[in-house]
Amino acid sequence: MDTLVQTVKASPRYFLIFININSRKLYAYPMNSKDSSSVLTALHSFINEVKTITAITSDQDAAYLESKITKFMIDNKIDHRTTFTNDHNRLGIINRAIKTLRDLNDDRDFTIQTMNKALKAYNNSIHSSTGKEPNQFTSSDEEQYIENKTIETDLKSNLFNIPNNSYVRIMNPPNQMKKKRLNLSNGSYKVAYKSGNKYVIKALDNTAAEYPRYRLVVDNKAKPAQSFDNNRAIINEILEYKNNKYKVRYDNNSIDTLPIRNLREGRPTRLSPLELEYWNAHKSKIPNEIRKLMVKS
Repeated sequence: MDTLVQTVKASPRYFLIFININSRKLYAYPMNSKDSSSVLTALHSFINEVKTITAITSDQDAAYLESKITKFMIDNKIDHRTTFTNDHNRLGIINRAIKTLRDLNDDRDFTIQTMNKALKAYNNSIHSSTGKEPNQFTSSDEEQYIENKTIETDLKSNLFNIPNNSYVRIMNPPNQMKKKRLNLSNGSYKVAYKSGNKYVIKALDNTAAEYPRYRLVVDNKAKPAQSFDNNRAIINEILEYKNNKYKVRYDNNSIDTLPIRNLREGRPTRLSPLELEYWNAHKSKIPNEIRKLMVKS
């Protein structure tokens, strides 16, 4: 999901936009503002129309991460996934769809009426990625699409998986003035482990960062980088839970207390692997707000 902001002279207009990643069908809901209350109202409209929703991906807009939104996602058994700082491609499909909506709007001034007209045109046109109109995409089409994508993803994962302890260089954002081979980080970083679809990589001082596979190039000969600018170390273990915060130990042995959202970056409605490990070892002390997430994770 993403928020489309239409700037007009009188006042801006807002629409919360959704796209079904399989069928490419678009949905849009007008909002009074882009705050969490308006987002929540639009989410209710979306779930009332679509009924069955298993996962929603968004960026890390503050409105999407407010507690009322997280509660809505948890109550409706929706796996809310968010982008990471180093992954700019995750919302590429919806960003391109929003650009198409703007191109379909001849007046360049979205109202509810013009938005509905643009949606109708989009959802009744053949999409290049599926070869079908979104409105004509059946449940059988969706099952076949998911099966094909699963096979494709597994194949890519097996071919391009990076083993732990390998060294990689980071591909920087495109620069038209540089050749691709020069558009890499000067130093290399050690792969600590794979986390979902991301890789956690470390510098010599154990500061770390997460990157998607497409941003990493294996290079076991480049000089290891001394540090990351973010000064972020890897959390080794959770020591204690109290008042919706975790006391944690980093791999450099420093200790800190963090809000739970810091351990769930990317999936705010799911327990992280570290949380699951901690609570599996403390089963007699699991509070209700954690217990209801155990099965979902």
